[in-house]
Amino acid sequence: MTMPGPLFEAPRQAPWLAPYWEGLGVGELRLPRCSVCGRWEWYPVESGPACPDGHYVWEAVGPLATVFTCTRVDRPLLPGITQSYMTGLIVTDRAPDCRIAALFDESAGPVSIGARVRLSISGAGESAFPYFTLESMS
Repeated sequence: MTMPGPLFEAPRQAPWLAPYWEGLGVGELRLPRCSVCGRWEWYPVESGPACPDGHYVWEAVGPLATVFTCTRVDRPLLPGITQSYMTGLIVTDRAPDCRIAALFDESAGPVSIGARVRLSISGAGESAFPYFTLESMS
């Protein structure tokens, strides 16, 4: 199986996103929660959660998710992107209120709304990149 790589370089320099990238570097998908109300937030903002005195607490949410929506992109989005790809939004089991943009690997079969998927990571350390594959039904 060929692991998908990023279609373009992700912006890793935002300091408030460091826990997300560090988590991927060790094989975890980490998402932020508000320290006051416990609400999961994705996409986090630099200023932090809306609750007064709240800050983000980053937690691993596990590798399993459900496809919320998906689409095949056949036209180039950016210069240099020539291959078609499957993208969409996933909802993790542990953070069901967060919809997270995802790239899908279809080598195990076609991806559809409601499909169960599992986090996979290509690269390692600072070059880790997330994508999702169909979860085996066995």
